[in-house]
Amino acid sequence: MCAFRALFLLRIVLRYLMCERELLRKARQNAAMDTAEMNTFDDYAPYSRYYGMERDMVGPAAELLRWMRQDVTCVAMLERICSLTVADRNVPAAVAVHERLRAYVTTFYPMQPEGNDLALAAVMMHCLPAAVSQLESLGVPNNVIEATLRDFAIWARVHQERTGRPGIDETAWNLLSLTGNILRIGRLQYELTTFLEPYYVYRCSNDGRIVIFAAPDLQVRLDGHWQGANGWHTKTGFVTALKADESTLVGNPVDTDRGIIQAEPITIRRDEYDLVLAPGMPVTSVHIPEDGPLSPDAVDASFAKATQLLARLHRQAMPWFCESWLLDPSLERLSSPESNLCNFMRRFVKFPVASARPMMIERVFGWGANDCQTAALPERTSLQRNLKRFLLAGNAVYDVGGLML
Repeated sequence: MCAFRALFLLRIVLRYLMCERELLRKARQNAAMDTAEMNTFDDYAPYSRYYGMERDMVGPAAELLRWMRQDVTCVAMLERICSLTVADRNVPAAVAVHERLRAYVTTFYPMQPEGNDLALAAVMMHCLPAAVSQLESLGVPNNVIEATLRDFAIWARVHQERTGRPGIDETAWNLLSLTGNILRIGRLQYELTTFLEPYYVYRCSNDGRIVIFAAPDLQVRLDGHWQGANGWHTKTGFVTALKADESTLVGNPVDTDRGIIQAEPITIRRDEYDLVLAPGMPVTSVHIPEDGPLSPDAVDASFAKATQLLARLHRQAMPWFCESWLLDPSLERLSSPESNLCNFMRRFVKFPVASARPMMIERVFGWGANDCQTAALPERTSLQRNLKRFLLAGNAVYDVGGLML
């Protein structure tokens, strides 16, 4: 009996080893095929077209990729990342493998810090043919594919500003662009996602008025923001409640103009309101690329085109969900009420979110500004001057969530 069990286990081990060997063989074969395909292109053209890569990045990133494709361990990880990202759209798993690949490259690639800086660039060069093919098969127009993938250039510029070297970080965000789950359509980006914020959104069936209730048991400061927002905790505050019976709903409402939770509960009749959004329901998340003005015409055109294209791709469009510093009502005290920023902010009904650090500081003053003393912040633009005065006066800015329904 023991001999039979040992033989059975031996067969399982041998079968596993044979499968692993076959996977490595296919990985080497695919890498060789990808290299042959890439060599039929001009070295620079495809990466400039789709990623907006500069020449000073393409050369060293391609050299790193060639080194990776000659290393069995790297080949297996490259193939795994490509499969997880493009075929499975499992970005968290792909990020986990990429971090192991980056660590391997940092240890064994002779050119450092180049290997660490360019690991993600090399991975995205490797994945480009499969990603473009996948997006085309989904019916995404070529101009949308190019616009979506060129977000790479924004984050390459950010890396250059932060480090002074060519490279790219923000692994999860950049791999997301290869999945087809996020598309840039005109001025804005649209990502199919799940609403996870702790709010219940109702619309009045009579006049269309929107009422947002906070979920129960949220710890809220007296200023209406979550405990911990901007890293601040206070000893005073309140805890939200939400109670429903057959005819009424009682809870803490959100001031949707100011984006804060109110301490005083309200009551609505359930037969007069429809629940239009709750945690766990699908939404389309709207992102704002950092590469141009937010003119009302450009934003209107983007929303209109997105509605049409997403419907054609059999995807949900509205409700639009956004979380950004660009939804902070304080912008009306920092910029003209008729400015592009304020016009965009007013499109959304707003609610507070649990952000530990407001994005506005670094977006307005530059990377690293959160670590500077307020008095030392630059004043090169009117927005910088107004925001600096606002902060020195003891005021605060926030990341804010919003919806268009």
